[in-house]
Amino acid sequence: MAEANVKAFVFLNVEPGQSPEVLKDLIQVEGVSTCYIVLGIYDVVAVVESSSVEELKAVVQEKIRKIDYVRASMTTIVA
Repeated sequence: MAEANVKAFVFLNVEPGQSPEVLKDLIQVEGVSTCYIVLGIYDVVAVVESSSVEELKAVVQEKIRKIDYVRASMTTIVA
């Protein structure tokens, strides 16, 4: 991966009880630098780093959103 110019937080809603399983798969995704199980509206949050917004979009849509048990996501780019 090229030098990271874009950093984002990706908040995930997952199927009940499946956060640990999602976390195991999520940390294997290239571009995910760290991830956590959290309490509140979202179940898991990941920090994703990429070389461009287009690459970030591809990681979220083609990899993260396709992980089993992920229901929905919200991505916020760090300014």
